[in-house]
Amino acid sequence: MKIPLKTALGAVAALPILAILLLLYVLIADLSIHKDRILDAASDATGFYIASAGPFDLDVGREIALSAENVTIGNPAWPDEHPLATTASINIVVDTWSVLSGPIEIDSLVISGAHVNLKSSEDGSSNWMPAPASGAEAAPTGPTPDPLIHRVVLDNVRISHEMSGKMLFVSETSMLRLSRTGPNEFDFELDENLDEASLRSTGSLQFAAGMRDITNARIAFDEAVLKLTGPTEISASFSGFAAADLSADRPAIEVDIDVMQLDTASHDKEQPATPDEERGLLFDPAPLAYSWLNSLDLDADISVASASLNGNELSNIIVLARIEDTALAVGPVEFTQGEGRFLGSLELAPANGEYALVLDAQVHNLRLAQLADAEQDPATVPPLNASLRLSGQGASLHDIMASSNGRLSGRQESGQLNLQAMGALFSDFLTSVVSTLNPLAEARTYTNVDCSIFEIDITDGVANIEELALQSDRVTIVSSGDVDFETEALDLTLNTKSREGLGLSVGGVANSFIKLGGTLKEPSLGVDAAGSVTITGAAVATGGLSLLAKSLWDRVSSEVDMCAKEQ
Repeated sequence: MKIPLKTALGAVAALPILAILLLLYVLIADLSIHKDRILDAASDATGFYIASAGPFDLDVGREIALSAENVTIGNPAWPDEHPLATTASINIVVDTWSVLSGPIEIDSLVISGAHVNLKSSEDGSSNWMPAPASGAEAAPTGPTPDPLIHRVVLDNVRISHEMSGKMLFVSETSMLRLSRTGPNEFDFELDENLDEASLRSTGSLQFAAGMRDITNARIAFDEAVLKLTGPTEISASFSGFAAADLSADRPAIEVDIDVMQLDTASHDKEQPATPDEERGLLFDPAPLAYSWLNSLDLDADISVASASLNGNELSNIIVLARIEDTALAVGPVEFTQGEGRFLGSLELAPANGEYALVLDAQVHNLRLAQLADAEQDPATVPPLNASLRLSGQGASLHDIMASSNGRLSGRQESGQLNLQAMGALFSDFLTSVVSTLNPLAEARTYTNVDCSIFEIDITDGVANIEELALQSDRVTIVSSGDVDFETEALDLTLNTKSREGLGLSVGGVANSFIKLGGTLKEPSLGVDAAGSVTITGAAVATGGLSLLAKSLWDRVSSEVDMCAKEQ
């Protein structure tokens, strides 16, 4: 036998021995001494800077178990004082054979105490996009199989996203558990804290394509609980799903949520006055942000079985919303409140570089809790019946109102109102009218309202108040005039008449013409000098009133109940 052949046979015979020795070394030796080499290799492979300042352990057997503490991950292309991520500990368990045969199977990934700082710029770059490490070989261009992850646990993880120096969101996940149930499907348990909010839920997460290039994703919630604190408190329990098709230039989002119970409560807090508020503008002249309408298509279907919204007990709420071709359509929006019902819709569509708004609403027999004080039974609030149609176009809410056309018609039936609890306009207006008629009138908590009637036509941004009337047990008021939405100036004439119980007769009332001026944000009440008269008997001047308001005033002056519906 020749020497080369003997050498070859000897080498082959030695291979099993070498393999056994290598296996024993891997199983017995302390592989943590290779920490720096392993982390350098991981950095070169990922394009991120990866370092561990704490204990590092690597065990290899049927499974590869790697654990590291105080891990820092950074992007060399974004050198700053805030790395991409820091973690208290990372534990990974990988099937050893899958490393050789592929795809890699990660049996378990546990991350604890992580802080992830996502940053992006207006040019589209972001710190979570990997960059090749210095001197590293280019990554292969061919597709590589995604790893199969069987179980993920995120314990106490904080994620923040900052864009061009502005913080977009911050969320903290107390615990997230993902368990793989299919090739691209996970069941999850979530306990998350947002800014002044918390979310607890179970459900499922599904996605199409691979982890590196997700083209479709779907998340389903099962009896989720959301709680939000702050100026507005929100508590909701819901189920449903949200799905996204990311394959097109504009992501298509589908949402279908069933809410079992929704509760909200607002806590009024004084806000610093803005320059617009100082000028007395009610409708904001700042340009509305429409850019988000260009970023996605949306198909949302939300239903709420029952809700308590700032004291309004509602049920059977349905909200449909669509975004398509940069246009927003919300509606129908409907709900019931006892025997009352609301139905409305809203459309916002691009028009000549601005947006056109169309709003429709019908209200039947609703009792608005906002008109009641804290101690009042909402059932005693006057029920409202009204219809509104409004359309306008502009770059801001003020511009839209300044160009608006439409009509508001309605009637409120009998009930009780606490004028002092209704805000400055009603409180100052009505109580001032009563004190003008009779300065000695007794102050009462509630005003007994028999009815109120309003007919308002809106043409080219000017609201022509054809009829605005209120009858209480103290006074009857009939008014008409204009509101210019461009300047928000009020110009209303009010004819007032005292009723039984005020201690005054019609013949003894002077200055029955009252002027309401100022602006929508800051109304002012005074005497109409041009219309001031002394009323004798049933002869009442009607200067300044519209024809419709005059007709109503004639009924009042003839001692006919204004609230009696004409046959």
